[in-house]
Amino acid sequence: MPIYAYILIFITASAFCYTLRFKWWEKKKTGLLVLSYHNIGKPPKKSKFKQNWTEKEVFEKQLDYILSQGYTTLTFDDLNEIQNGAAQMPSKPLLITFNDGLKNNCLLLDILKQKKAKANIFFVFDAIDKYNLWQNSSKELWQDMLTSTQIKELLESGLVGFGSHSLSHKNLKNASYEEAEHEIKESKFRFEQKFGKEIYAFLPPGETQPSARTRELVFKSGYKFLFCGVPGINELPLNTEAPIKRITIERKHYFAWVKAKLNKAF
Repeated sequence: MPIYAYILIFITASAFCYTLRFKWWEKKKTGLLVLSYHNIGKPPKKSKFKQNWTEKEVFEKQLDYILSQGYTTLTFDDLNEIQNGAAQMPSKPLLITFNDGLKNNCLLLDILKQKKAKANIFFVFDAIDKYNLWQNSSKELWQDMLTSTQIKELLESGLVGFGSHSLSHKNLKNASYEEAEHEIKESKFRFEQKFGKEIYAFLPPGETQPSARTRELVFKSGYKFLFCGVPGINELPLNTEAPIKRITIERKHYFAWVKAKLNKAF
């Protein structure tokens, strides 16, 4: 057999093995899909967390594909109305979420207006108008956070929902009961007092899978939805007593990966 035939067989076999990662043979799942991002833009050259950045053009391309597949993007307000029976759940619901409330998230507004889409931001209340002070500056440069003015503009647009990511981004896994309660309860209270907007969603820092204590404190504090870092799709009708799963989209997740995963609903 000529050498080029072996090369062709090797390439074909490699390509087939590569497709196995997308589990194309599995039946497509349906339910509420939640995507998780951090930053919009290009990461600083010395950044050790480049995976937390998605370039604006890449995000736009991903969003275009999401919308072309018939997904309806929702805010936390929309989800609350649906759960209360004031609106119907769309056939392909999807929430786009951003962690922390970084200043570059303000780039969302023009994109969402242009694409007629919606997104959500999990804020850290004490960091508003400041920096991500929980970050170790010896390993990663501090970043500017959203300002109060920017948050008001995003809220007024009706295209961006807000949820709490705690008061100071304290790792709830290592917090005492009193500290955890303060982080969860006060972040909601202070945001609502400052911006006049009720908050329904909470994302606990430091807990991929929220503890029983965190679950108790979140609902005791008046939140309707508890989100987590466990990957997966959420079955409908939505069980709001269980943490809502999210899929993390990282910089390494090139468009073909996101497209293939969306086609299988992860």
